[in-house]
Amino acid sequence: MDADGRTTFENLAPVRHRVSLAGDGDWLSDAPLEVEVGEGASDVTLHVRPAARIGGRVLMADGLPASAGVLVKLYDETLPGSNAMTGVQTDSEGRFGFTSLIAGPYSVRVERAEQAAPVVERLVAAVEGQLAEVT
Repeated sequence: MDADGRTTFENLAPVRHRVSLAGDGDWLSDAPLEVEVGEGASDVTLHVRPAARIGGRVLMADGLPASAGVLVKLYDETLPGSNAMTGVQTDSEGRFGFTSLIAGPYSVRVERAEQAAPVVERLVAAVEGQLAEVT
């Protein structure tokens, strides 16, 4: 990719191709584009926007960080009653993070396998290009 965000693919077969963005979690693209490649050049514009991120730290009642391996799950609040989108485990300092999110409302829940209800639940508004901190 050049400084202007342009990428060139050469010697493509003259068939239909799917173009999408796969990155490090800082950017999101719209749905993949279907492009019919014929003889000659085809210009395609893929619109991207900054991704939202949610991260934080799980603290115990005494204020100390949770140990590594505590399960933290992310739920999309625009889909009430849905299953968790994804889950991560805390590191040795109780930290966790979710990247590549579409801006919007989410629930972050600290859960234990032996309990049906979450131990802690926080509602979070994820904003494009920003990190929403949760403790």
